Amino acid sequence: MAGDVSAGSDGRSGRRARRAASSADDGRARGAVSEPRRFLDALTAPDALAAFRVWRAARGGARLPQLRDFVPQRLPPRTLPWLLLYRVDAEGELVYALIGEEMLHLFRSNPKGQRVLGYADPAERAARLAVIRQSMRTGLPVWYEGPLLFENKAHLPVGRLCLPVAAGTQEACLMLYFPRTDLPRPRLAPGAPTPFDMTDLVWCSAAELAEDGAAGR
Repeated sequence: MAGDVSAGSDGRSGRRARRAASSADDGRARGAVSEPRRFLDALTAPDALAAFRVWRAARGGARLPQLRDFVPQRLPPRTLPWLLLYRVDAEGELVYALIGEEMLHLFRSNPKGQRVLGYADPAERAARLAVIRQSMRTGLPVWYEGPLLFENKAHLPVGRLCLPVAAGTQEACLMLYFPRTDLPRPRLAPGAPTPFDMTDLVWCSAAELAEDGAAGR
């Protein structure tokens, strides 16, 4: 009987050990899957990393760089047609202040002075503006890649780099678009913004704001 108890105890211990090992393996696997992407690693679109480095260098230790110190002269030339500048108007609304040539094609008219995303579903607009305002408030850039819906129902992947800036004494936001594929020809107008998953946002960390970047980037 003593032998039976000993064998049962060893068996239970063995099973517990195997379950613990299995749980640890599962935890490591989940950790590998859920580990957030680093901001610098997410900037895979051509010129996106270069644009961020220009913005970072223009800060000069300040929380926000002055727009005039790097736009347009220091940005990669291919980003200029794809830029939008948002500023806050007297009523506290975010409005379009500067629009690149390619973005004008998408809008089909100059939206300068109009409310940012004024054509969007109210809930979707509020969610997106909250991200923009958070970037401006914290001074942290954010990257988001998601579909741009055109009127022919085509969804095209587009990366968006949100860079908070100072325009004189005002806080503003420079948004750069990075199409990941060719846009439709002839040009089509974009439809209402498609809902985006907040977990798709990749925020810049404090370490990546350092002048030497992180991990050699």
